[in-house]
Amino acid sequence: MLNLLKKALLLSKDISELFNQEEWDKAQELQHQRDLLLKELPNIELPTESHELEQINNLSIEIKTITKEQLEISRTRKKGILQKIKNSNKSNKMKTAYGYKPN
Repeated sequence: MLNLLKKALLLSKDISELFNQEEWDKAQELQHQRDLLLKELPNIELPTESHELEQINNLSIEIKTITKEQLEISRTRKKGILQKIKNSNKSNKMKTAYGYKPN
């Protein structure tokens, strides 16, 4: 379980880096890989040693924090895209209203 969470954390950090570089398609691929890893968690038995449980808890918190930050970045990006679409639609309506015809 620890190895799986460590891999998921590394993928999460890579995704954040791709977000910073605005490499959205690559980030989406890594998100898919991370999701597949995390779907395996319920099938894995929890360790019984307290230090391992603490590591699992810390890794889980870190992944959750990074994912929350990524979600906020995604929401902000979505708002920006929607605003661009809205502005484009307004522009097209204005062009139509004033009879603009491209050459």
